[in-house]
Amino acid sequence: MSQNQPETQSRYHTAKQWEIAFFSLNNSATNLYLFAFGFLTYYATGIAGFATLLVSNLLGATRLFDGIIDPTIGVVMTVSTHAGENSAR
Repeated sequence: MSQNQPETQSRYHTAKQWEIAFFSLNNSATNLYLFAFGFLTYYATGIAGFATLLVSNLLGATRLFDGIIDPTIGVVMTVSTHAGENSAR
């Protein structure tokens, strides 16, 4: 470094232990969700005897429905909590 510029002290962002634990649990939740979908697909096609195309369409439709309904419910809850006396809280 040149002598004209003052040295800046490097600081590291510190995370609390519970934040690190919850961060890893988020990844675990995603893996459990994917395991559940894989098990459901295996059960429906191998044991229950449904066609693979039917099972994949059903699971895809449920994910599409979930992707549409979650933001819709979020908007409804946000609007209803700011409605004054008719708040959901």
